[in-house]
Amino acid sequence: MTTLTLLPLPIIALGIFFILRFWHALDLLGFRGEVLRRDSSLATADLVAICTGSAFIVGTIYGLANDTSPLLLCAVSVGGLPLFAHLYARTNHATTWAATRIEALRTVAALRLISAAELAYALRVLDSLERPEPLNTLAGQQRAQQAVREER
Repeated sequence: MTTLTLLPLPIIALGIFFILRFWHALDLLGFRGEVLRRDSSLATADLVAICTGSAFIVGTIYGLANDTSPLLLCAVSVGGLPLFAHLYARTNHATTWAATRIEALRTVAALRLISAAELAYALRVLDSLERPEPLNTLAGQQRAQQAVREER
């Protein structure tokens, strides 16, 4: 029973290490502030995952040191793994140092692409609202044809 209790501990500890290393790589590259500004839920999910994993590690170690029921220890330890895995899976943290930096850059690039796509959509909507006459009228079609001729 003790082996089953101790099994999730290194997995959770490695997961916490990978999360911390991801944020350290963002900090080294200088993008931590930008990522926090663009998607704060990413940091929140990682912080909750770290707190959850740490609580289960401390609870298991405390239970082993104080001779708690092995069944209770097994339930606490194994119960923490799915919750931590669910929170950890929200972001794709790499397992090597080089891949961690690449993943940090991919995160920044994805957030910038999302922002650019949102901006392009907003500009299209504003442009469609600023037209003096709709394109389904004769005047609107003539204006559109004239704009196409001017571009050629």
